[in-house]
Amino acid sequence: MNERRPGPLMTSPACAENRNESQTPRPSRRKSGALVVDNEPLVRNVLREILRYHHFNVWLAPNGEQAIELYRRNQAAIDVVLLDVTMPGMKGVTTFSALKALNPDLRICFMSTGGGKSVVTPLLQQGEALYFEKPFRWDELIEVLGQAETVPSPG
Repeated sequence: MNERRPGPLMTSPACAENRNESQTPRPSRRKSGALVVDNEPLVRNVLREILRYHHFNVWLAPNGEQAIELYRRNQAAIDVVLLDVTMPGMKGVTTFSALKALNPDLRICFMSTGGGKSVVTPLLQQGEALYFEKPFRWDELIEVLGQAETVPSPG
């Protein structure tokens, strides 16, 4: 049986404690909301746990269509969206446009494996979104989310 082994994406807070690695301190501000959009259940679930550990309320969507619906219903509570670039059906850039149509000030962080960055480079260069590559470490994710909350919205 060919077993998939998790890479750095699986470096969760609990794993860091077990290996005595330093941890990013938990934030003491109000609870933020994050919408995670990725077609991979493992990625969604790991991100949910990391974000909850850092006091985020979390919504999960397996595709762009469901992400837009979840955002419509929970817009007041969602501060940031973690959006996979390459998904079946509605792609990340199309989902990005639909979400921005609902809220131009919404913070969006694209995530993808290597080749996905070129698809969103124009948005990154314009300051419209942030980006991180999968696999990633949980402390890098929290750092990017901190940037998403502190960087002024373009426009």
